[in-house]
Amino acid sequence: MKLNLGSRSYYKYTNRDSEWCTVDLVDGDIIHDLRQIPWPFEADSIDCILASHILEHVTKDKGHQFIVECHRILKPGGAISIAVPDFDILLEAIKNGHNAIDGLSIMYVGVPIIKNQDYTNDTAAHQYVYSYESLAWVLQQVGFINITRVDFDTNNELFKGIHNPAVKNVSLYMEAQKS
Repeated sequence: MKLNLGSRSYYKYTNRDSEWCTVDLVDGDIIHDLRQIPWPFEADSIDCILASHILEHVTKDKGHQFIVECHRILKPGGAISIAVPDFDILLEAIKNGHNAIDGLSIMYVGVPIIKNQDYTNDTAAHQYVYSYESLAWVLQQVGFINITRVDFDTNNELFKGIHNPAVKNVSLYMEAQKS
């Protein structure tokens, strides 16, 4: 089984609907709040996982738990593809005085967009941001191997054509494997 975690309407960017089981709060094939662990999957039961632009929507600690849960449910040899906003790209843009990249607003992590707005339970708000080094470290600590930074158009056939092209210039793409 192939899982697309936190898919929502994002899944419209891929033409692989029949191959992937979507998991989301609202409109997934499986309705589940991925902040609630354990997930409804047996250990070592999933072939591959796509987690595209979901990890930044939970806190650092919840993100670590999320990756631990991905590792738990993947079969040995199973693969994961993660896409998140790339902190290094965002930092460089801010440093150069930009407030948008390719028309996408830069979201400042931890800074409310609307004054006095409570984002505690808002699944749309960004809660954390990753660099290559920080995400690779978490993946390694959890037990993933073959951790690789990849381009938007990966060479891995499992994940080819699956990512949202609208955010490719602000995204960090990483793939890893369960030993």
